[in-house]
Amino acid sequence: MKNVGDGRHSVNDLMRSAYHKWTRLGFDSSEARIVITSYGATRDEEEIMAEVKRRMRRYAKAVIYILRDGSLGHYFER
Repeated sequence: MKNVGDGRHSVNDLMRSAYHKWTRLGFDSSEARIVITSYGATRDEEEIMAEVKRRMRRYAKAVIYILRDGSLGHYFER
């Protein structure tokens, strides 16, 4: 699970970190799955989700994005 902050490159950096962790554990890199939250961030959640979807091409087969209040999760798959 990765928590996205307000930094400009936060989504990319965290997805890349999760991707590398997945491969270090010996899993197939094309099957990477990531859970992301934005607890404590002030950026618009729609903007974060759009960035996550855009970065999935490079880093993940599937992402679960959990809203910052924990009330709902969104599942994205490429």
